[in-house]
Amino acid sequence: MLGDVARGNGDARSGDLRNAVTPNAHAIAARWVLFDNFYVNGEVSAMGNEWTDRAFAGDYNEKTWPQIYSDRREWI
Repeated sequence: MLGDVARGNGDARSGDLRNAVTPNAHAIAARWVLFDNFYVNGEVSAMGNEWTDRAFAGDYNEKTWPQIYSDRREWI
């Protein structure tokens, strides 16, 4: 996402968000820690995404991902 941050292991050509678009996120990355190459082991990608974003998977996600992945329930 922040591929244009020089101290990260990113690629400025593939960065989705530039400093002009997300100045607050860039300021936070410049002032504090920049998590780069942050990987999480999850049962499915929906779990891994929640683990990387907030360090736990919510109750709704825990209970509904099997139905969502089998196309028996809509992702809300």
